[in-house]
Amino acid sequence: MEEAPVNQAIRKSVIIQTGGTIRLVDASLPVGRSAEVIVLFEDGNAGGVSLAALMGTAHGGFPNPAEVDVYIREERDSWR
Repeated sequence: MEEAPVNQAIRKSVIIQTGGTIRLVDASLPVGRSAEVIVLFEDGNAGGVSLAALMGTAHGGFPNPAEVDVYIREERDSWR
């Protein structure tokens, strides 16, 4: 059985420059190879909408636990 190659990775902290430019310099990077880049924001927020703000906004979603309880009670009552 042939073993799958192990992905090599480097981790660097960078500052995002004007226009969304990111510059990464590392002499150990192999020239000519392609690489996948994933940007993870250190503060946990990319300036978008927080997960808490999305609560209850999807189709069938409930804005809070009390609304879930009301729905479940109504469903149970409809079975009788």
